[in-house]
Amino acid sequence: MERIDELSWQLNNVNDELRDLRTTFGQVTSYNELLVRENAELKRKLKGKGKSWARDDDDEPEDEDADDSRQIKRQQRVTHSSEEDEEVEDERARVSLNSY
Repeated sequence: MERIDELSWQLNNVNDELRDLRTTFGQVTSYNELLVRENAELKRKLKGKGKSWARDDDDEPEDEDADDSRQIKRQQRVTHSSEEDEEVEDERARVSLNSY
């Protein structure tokens, strides 16, 4: 019984750490998305300065926006995939603990 208590305590600690890491990962991902958008906006402004002053920035092609949105979607897929992996790992840990 003592071994089970020790393993349960360790599992709880690891789950707490994992929860903290998920939170941190979510915050970093959100911040990265903001930086990607800001970077795209700055690139558009720089491109506009290099072109004719009479031309409006809204007339520029949206290629960079498409690239940025693809990157954001890719990040969301990775985030979703890693969350599923974490759920599988959590379930494996529960099964492993229950098998003792």
